[in-house]
Amino acid sequence: MFNWTIKEIELPLKFTWNISRNSSDIKRNFIVEVRNGSISASGEVAFNVRYGETRELILEKFEEFKAVAPQEFSGVESLVAFLETMELPQSLK
Repeated sequence: MFNWTIKEIELPLKFTWNISRNSSDIKRNFIVEVRNGSISASGEVAFNVRYGETRELILEKFEEFKAVAPQEFSGVESLVAFLETMELPQSLK
């Protein structure tokens, strides 16, 4: 049985990031982890506001995913196929 979790991380930048739209000294991303018994895997969600992705949207869509995700997948291919059936931000997929 899969157990999915998400946690927010804060990444301090060595230098201020400047572009025409904004600047920042930190980057906030998420780590998604899945566990099945003693096996675990994790991935980073680096959402992009330019594409309408926000912290709140990532958390909302993650909860939607957890609510309908099967308890088991037969492999990575079946997980990817399931993700493609959902309307999720690309960074969360």
